[in-house]
Amino acid sequence: MKPPVPARDAALERDALRLLKVRERCRKELERRLKQKGHANERIEDLLNIYEARGWINDERFATFFVRDRIRLRPKSYRMIDRELSARGVALEIRQRVLSEFQAEFPEEEMARSQALRRWRSLSGDLKSRRVSLIRWLRTKGYPLSLARRLAGEMAEVETPADGGFD
Repeated sequence: MKPPVPARDAALERDALRLLKVRERCRKELERRLKQKGHANERIEDLLNIYEARGWINDERFATFFVRDRIRLRPKSYRMIDRELSARGVALEIRQRVLSEFQAEFPEEEMARSQALRRWRSLSGDLKSRRVSLIRWLRTKGYPLSLARRLAGEMAEVETPADGGFD
C-alpha cells in the first residue's frame, strides 16, 4: 500500500498536482517549482518520492514527451535538445537513452534538411546572402557548421541547376 501524504502537506500536494496537471514534468523541475513556492525541502522530497512510486512523475517519460514535442513543434539539433533536458535536471543516462531512440527514427540530417528547405523558401535577397542567412539560422538551431554549410549549398544548387536555370 502506498503511503498517504500527511494532511499538513495539503498545500504542497495541491501545488504539485496543479503543476503536473498543466504538463508532464521531470522530478528536478517539479522540485524547483515547489521550492519557489516556498515549500520545505524535506517535505518536497517526501512528496516527490511518493509521486515517483505512484508513477506520477517519471523522468524517462518526461524526456520522451519533451523530445517528441521538440521534434514536432520546435525542431532543433539533438545536441540542443540534450542541453535543454540537462538544464531541466534529467539524468545523463536517461537523456542518452531517449535521444538515441529518436535519432534512429528521426535522423538529425533529415530533420535539418527539412527545416532548411522550409526556411530557404522564405528567404529573399541574392543567393549569397540567402546562403549566409540559412547557415546562421541552422546554427541557432544547434546544427554543426559543416552540416549547415552543406545544406545551404544543396538549397542553392536546387535553385540554380547545372544548366543555369529552372526547367
